[in-house]
Amino acid sequence: MSKEEGRHHYALTSVLDAFTDTTGVSAKRLDKKLGLPNFVSHVHDGDVTSKEIKAAFKFMGRYFSNDLGGRRRRGNPAAKAAPR
Repeated sequence: MSKEEGRHHYALTSVLDAFTDTTGVSAKRLDKKLGLPNFVSHVHDGDVTSKEIKAAFKFMGRYFSNDLGGRRRRGNPAAKAAPR
């Protein structure tokens, strides 16, 4: 593993650990939601592809945007325009 790959690996493991600690989402549930079996353990082993990493960050981004109330409003256009 090169120095740069090592940095990326360390950053990814740190982000995943922080995500599971702050949200309470277990590693097993994260694997299930991503549809990637044993993803978290593969990350800790350093055996992941860039496609899997992108999927993980996409899921975490969606999780936080939904958690913080970032839902799309659909339906009545007047209701969308009205301030809440």
